[in-house]
Amino acid sequence: MCLAVTNGIPEKTEGFGWKVFEQSKPGAKLYSKYFGNASHPRRTWIRAEESAQSREGNGIFNASENGFHIFVNRQDAMSYSADYWKSDRRFVVRKVRYRSAFLQGTGDGNYYEPNSLRPVVVAKEIYIIEANRA
Repeated sequence: MCLAVTNGIPEKTEGFGWKVFEQSKPGAKLYSKYFGNASHPRRTWIRAEESAQSREGNGIFNASENGFHIFVNRQDAMSYSADYWKSDRRFVVRKVRYRSAFLQGTGDGNYYEPNSLRPVVVAKEIYIIEANRA
């Protein structure tokens, strides 16, 4: 998911949100497409720099600091996963705890509906919460 509009630094730098991950099958490891397709460990804090693949020479990523893009609302993450990716369990939504948030804005909504931007925070660290229905 990409930020379309940035609105500065969030008032809350820690909190909970919703992240879309790639997962090959239920129970398998979780991956973030834009973090080098490396699996994310569970039950530990993950820093964006530790997960990020080298981005030198890739103009898309050089424009902003590395960070995890996190939806503020669960429904927005679910809609993004279902509508944008047109997936059947390949992409899953997990509740995450975040800290060191440094940017807020609105991110891509449904790719086919440009007016469907959704609130997002960008944070340096996340902790994946195991429960699927958190």
